[in-house]
Amino acid sequence: MPNSSEMPKAPIHPHAVTAGEVVPGDLVALSQEEVERQQWCVVMHTLPESPGTIRVTLRPPLGGIDREAVLAREQQVVVAGRRVDEAAVPAVSSPRLDAVRFRDGDRVTRLRAVDPEGVEVTYERRWGVWHRDLDDRTGETVSDDVVRGWAADADRAGYVVRHHSRPAREPSWAGPRRVVVTGLGALTPLGVGVDELWRGLLDGRHGIRELEGEEFQELPVRVAGVVPVDPAMLLPRAAARRMNRAAQFAVLAAREAWSDAGFATGGTRESGLDPERVGVSLGAILGDASVLVGGDRKLRDKGPRGVSPLTTPMTVPSQAASQISLDLHITARPAP
Repeated sequence: MPNSSEMPKAPIHPHAVTAGEVVPGDLVALSQEEVERQQWCVVMHTLPESPGTIRVTLRPPLGGIDREAVLAREQQVVVAGRRVDEAAVPAVSSPRLDAVRFRDGDRVTRLRAVDPEGVEVTYERRWGVWHRDLDDRTGETVSDDVVRGWAADADRAGYVVRHHSRPAREPSWAGPRRVVVTGLGALTPLGVGVDELWRGLLDGRHGIRELEGEEFQELPVRVAGVVPVDPAMLLPRAAARRMNRAAQFAVLAAREAWSDAGFATGGTRESGLDPERVGVSLGAILGDASVLVGGDRKLRDKGPRGVSPLTTPMTVPSQAASQISLDLHITARPAP
């Protein structure tokens, strides 16, 4: 924790002394109960209060707020048998979180600062609930009210609680621009087209089904959401052969969105648009892994002449965007 002190890994050997014997840097507990609870403090200052008493300023060893105690000089206290550089112990206070509006992605760290061996625990907010860090397997979750309670009681209970807001998103190169959606297209496990998707959602259908076919028999899980039609059957045969499966889906969805936006079927030319003023922005990770795997098998079985010349262009991530551009006659250059 950036604001807490790292205690040296030295063993604790508790033994009793009188309050009048403690000096700054001593690690002390004011009772045997505090020793059993691993509740220690560092002596920051000592000041005579009266001939028979002494005022001691105490701070949690891993950082926190100071508290003062007036002790009789002959009062028994427990020291840990090891000393601490009191100047290195940070004075920190846990801010209240009552007015903070939590968001998913926020983190809260909680450290029991009175325990010299204390370890900071991190909680992250997901789906409105705080989950303990991934290294913890207990599945512990807490609510927003519990987190706010931790912060409110932290100083009194000897804890340091810190709230870390979700990192702000980096602005895109184009800045915070708004866009207008004028057309929709979809091919989903609920059917072909936006109407089928919407109707399926209203009917409460999920589109998940068992995978059938020999190619799926060796899979440990044979349940998935699959588009119920072969996209190649909805495209001209010659065009479909030049596209991988992802590109076929992309072209069909783009055609529907283009028509839904009110443009003429066929693309920019039929719609009277300047193709240099229209662009394609499409997200993709991989072209088509099945084409890549199939090409590798043909290379092994039949040699280089057995591999289709379309294998390479059908595996690049840009294939889907390229095929949309060709299909709708879109020729604008990519933005710099």
